[in-house]
Amino acid sequence: MRLRDARRSLALLLVASLALSACSGGGDERPAPPATAAATPTESPPATPTNTPAPPPTRTPSPTATATAPPSPTPPAEAAPPSPTPTATATPAPTATPEPATTATPSPAAFRYDSYDTTGTVAAPGSYAFLADPTDTSSAGTTYGALRDGTATALRIHATDADSVSRAAVLDSVEAGHLIEWQQAEDCFVRYRVTGVPAVAATAAYREFRVRAETYAWQTCQTGSLPAGASAVQFSAGSELPLDHLGGTNLTDFAVAHGVRQLVPDGVVSASGALVPGTGIAVEPTRRRELTPLALSVPSVHTADLAEARRLPYWREPRVPADWRFVGARSGEDAGRLDGYWATYVGPEGQLAVRVQGAYASALPMSAAASWATTGGKLIVHEFRVIAGRPATVKYSPLGPTHDNAVAIEIEVYDAETGAGYIVSGISGGLGLRGGPAAAERVIAIARSLFEGPNLP
Repeated sequence: MRLRDARRSLALLLVASLALSACSGGGDERPAPPATAAATPTESPPATPTNTPAPPPTRTPSPTATATAPPSPTPPAEAAPPSPTPTATATPAPTATPEPATTATPSPAAFRYDSYDTTGTVAAPGSYAFLADPTDTSSAGTTYGALRDGTATALRIHATDADSVSRAAVLDSVEAGHLIEWQQAEDCFVRYRVTGVPAVAATAAYREFRVRAETYAWQTCQTGSLPAGASAVQFSAGSELPLDHLGGTNLTDFAVAHGVRQLVPDGVVSASGALVPGTGIAVEPTRRRELTPLALSVPSVHTADLAEARRLPYWREPRVPADWRFVGARSGEDAGRLDGYWATYVGPEGQLAVRVQGAYASALPMSAAASWATTGGKLIVHEFRVIAGRPATVKYSPLGPTHDNAVAIEIEVYDAETGAGYIVSGISGGLGLRGGPAAAERVIAIARSLFEGPNLP
């Protein structure tokens, strides 16, 4: 094997738990466990957080909706005057122009491996191992749980697969930021974000990658030891892998975790987020695994001064249209003891436009229905995305006979580098921030801007 240059690690997308209480939502929808936010800037803050089958066929994603032009500043009928707080400071940011959604590309062809090497040496074709310590081959994981719970930090994989086909070209093209998926069955897989590609000896027959688990399902491999013998699995690798089959109405038979959010089929969790017994679906009640205890000693803040708001914990500034205004932010006791902030922006006529919430991860249950019908028979879905290189969840109402144009778009993004999560909620229908995929793309553009420009570390 040729000596490969070490690539710069992108130490992102750590699978951890996130406390994100929703900042808005339609009144007739069944909410996810996080609380729904107030309808005006001065109403009550969010709720207080509680601290070995044959390889399956390659999946082909469906096309992604294309973003439309930025919303018109026409005031909606629902427009409400801004909060009677001190004169708002305008946000010094250019107009947000949503980036067009790229059409999803097919999943790369999978290649088969059939030997998990518990010694970690990976000397035989078709063998591989996940290591807890990249410098210690004896640290190879031995359980299914170790593949997804943060134990595995490196993948060592032979350059030749179980069919004696060299996969060196594919493996050599993998870079930091790319994805590698290990899959034993449709409902038993772990998708890893590559965080580094160290150089290996020129004579080595294997390749090695630093990895962090990002997306996984465990219905048929909840517990137990990894089979060391001829148990066939498949690997897929590339800059993108499909997510469309893991959310919305496509998710029907098992739960999937992505970042810090867990989606389950409709009927598996109640409106309060409690698990419904007897469904046969394996669900993780909470995502506590990688939490670091955090003492809540955040001062109470309620301010309309943008300069003061910028000093709040985890603050990130969205890029919004020039005629929108920041009208207030809260933190600490004034935001339900939130160790972070939530901020409100209004449109040109004072109508509520978006709310942005940023907070440290906590132990709130993160299970939500992938799709459900409202009391009026309208359909709402949660879908997984990757936004600004980070795991994200999008809530909206799909187009069609069950479309609900009044549904507020809600975007959740987890930032592993800081251990914080962000929710961006589109509130105004008149500004094009409620409804279907096009509105979702507008709010996604605002969420993406939290990790661009002046917000970059």
